[in-house]
Amino acid sequence: MTTETVFPSPLVPSRKCTFLRCCRELPGGAMVIVDMSLDDGGGSSFKCCKMPSGVLIQPIMANSCKVTAIEHVRVVDTGLHELYQPCLTGLMFGARRWVESMARQSARMRALFDVNVNYSGRNVCPKGKKTLMKLADSLVVSYARSMANLPVGAWTTLCGSGTEQDIKVAHKRNDDGSNTSVVSVSASFHLPIPLRVTFDLLRNNVLRAKWDVLASGGAVREENLVCKGTGSNDNVSILHVKAATGDKGNLMILQNSWYDVSGSFIVYAPVDSMLINRIIGPGDVAEGELPLFPTGLALLPVGGTALQGQAPLGDDGETIVTVGFQILVRHAQDDVFSKTLQTAVALMADNIATIKRTLINSHPIFYRSSGSTAPFLN
Repeated sequence: MTTETVFPSPLVPSRKCTFLRCCRELPGGAMVIVDMSLDDGGGSSFKCCKMPSGVLIQPIMANSCKVTAIEHVRVVDTGLHELYQPCLTGLMFGARRWVESMARQSARMRALFDVNVNYSGRNVCPKGKKTLMKLADSLVVSYARSMANLPVGAWTTLCGSGTEQDIKVAHKRNDDGSNTSVVSVSASFHLPIPLRVTFDLLRNNVLRAKWDVLASGGAVREENLVCKGTGSNDNVSILHVKAATGDKGNLMILQNSWYDVSGSFIVYAPVDSMLINRIIGPGDVAEGELPLFPTGLALLPVGGTALQGQAPLGDDGETIVTVGFQILVRHAQDDVFSKTLQTAVALMADNIATIKRTLINSHPIFYRSSGSTAPFLN
């Protein structure tokens, strides 16, 4: 088998491994899956070799099991930016992430096939829920590909002289004859706020109008909670944005988000309200009717006292935030591309400044001054 695991940032090379996989059923009904590489991963930009690794699945009751994952790899991480060095061991590509991902997908699959569950908002038919869940997964895949699946040489630094100021831009021309390109923009920065708090504040709909360009100062509310995963911080939802100018806005946002200390994500994209209504209706919606150019925020914890056992990971320390978005460019004029790049860089720089200002100023308001990460508002 050959797999490639990525973190959605041009500063983090992907890990590509080719390995043998052995699956066995053990006495007592347990299952074991073991992987091991046959080479040293020399063909990858981020050399990766899987030592004996795998997953042990042990039945507990009729409807539950215990999963133990071991990830043992040998890597050459010379291409990894120093900003992400503290997050490499056990977080971005570790066993914790495998277990959390399996738990999340299992919970979402249960929710998907439970036709009697309606979390909030309008009823969503089973077919519509399945379509929305598929779109939510496509959001994450599209976002990851746009940020991590491009060659290293495709990215150009257009602003600043350090990670806090650098904004990286890449473009890929579409080969469908549409005379268009997709411009990907990415930047990473520190926030002096714990991961838990950063995630809560970014998901707060009251604050969203202050930093999200799609909201533009309007009011944001949750229209539908389509599906929950392993907890209240793991869900797929539809947000409605009411324009600040008083116009009747029809902008809907499909959002896929989850909290996980090995890598928390908030990935979203605007979707036309008429298409959303057809999906919920239900109605037949062709895949080509839903072009997705998602925006995403990837969060990682750094620092803190978790390693000394003094606090849970993510509850103190700081956060590395990676922001990325895509812009569809139509090559109608010769200078449209250069203007788009200038606009993209300015938009990203303003967005970073706004996120920092909003979250740092709002932190004392929404959280107790004693240092607790329990919010006043959910």
